[in-house]
Amino acid sequence: MGPTPLAAGRRPGYAEGMAIVKSSFRSLVLSAAMLSALTGPVQAAIAAPVVRARTGIVRIPALSFATGDVIAISEMRHDPTTLLFEAATASRYGHVGIVTNTEEGLEVYHSMPPYAQKTPLAYFLNRAQVDGLPYPQFTLLRHAEPLTRGEREGLVDAMKDMVARRVPFNYSWAMNPNSVNCSQFVRRAFEAIGRSGLGELSPISLSNFNAFDGALIKLFKISLPPGDTLNVSPTKIVHSPQLKVVHAQLPVGRMLSDAEIFKAWKTGGGLAHLAQTMRIPIENLEAWGKGASDRPFSDYPSSWRRSVTGL
Repeated sequence: MGPTPLAAGRRPGYAEGMAIVKSSFRSLVLSAAMLSALTGPVQAAIAAPVVRARTGIVRIPALSFATGDVIAISEMRHDPTTLLFEAATASRYGHVGIVTNTEEGLEVYHSMPPYAQKTPLAYFLNRAQVDGLPYPQFTLLRHAEPLTRGEREGLVDAMKDMVARRVPFNYSWAMNPNSVNCSQFVRRAFEAIGRSGLGELSPISLSNFNAFDGALIKLFKISLPPGDTLNVSPTKIVHSPQLKVVHAQLPVGRMLSDAEIFKAWKTGGGLAHLAQTMRIPIENLEAWGKGASDRPFSDYPSSWRRSVTGL
């Protein structure tokens, strides 16, 4: 069931607006061929499988995926609202989850509308495809202090519990004990095993919702929560000092400018998808790039990871 229609002329609040926007974009049919490529016996290392998805060939790098790994992606060709969050955090990260090795294969626990869920890694990475590249773009991270076997088991139990209870998706960046967005899901799952503080909490006023001269806020008709509202985001998870980088196809260790983000979206197909989904002439969106700032809106926070280790 979709969101309740708004009364004529009424401007949606932040949570209500995000419910309307996101419910319009969260759709993807997973092909059987794609699923079967990664659902065999659990392997310590994955040997660069090639899986066929509805949109083409997906190449997954030969990596050793482990239970407890954090995986972050953009989703720009599947969820146009990702641009809002990437621009607000000066990054290329709009979604995040936790990898697990299961009897069914590699899977990702994460939160996306309407609630916490578990999906095959291939499905998750299919959402990270971009135009012009045969492989998905993602960053894989792992705790610098390795998880113990007991911690891994406890982590899986905590995530299974949230999925079983169908903990609702939190459409607001405000922390809520009864719902979670993707970043809050990851943070809460690790808190359950005593690995607290993954992803810095900071006021929403420190985010750049004025990116592209506020065009995204106007486009999605979003009313922001109070500036002192604490939040955690995918990029804060990615740059947590607790994590080391295992694999990175998206920028780490620095803040991006509006111009860099816009270029990535234009060349990767995200801008075209946004124009098609929102039924806006792409020329109107391309005009954003002409005035986009070529400097990040803020410096890289000193409390974030200072070096890219584990590559």
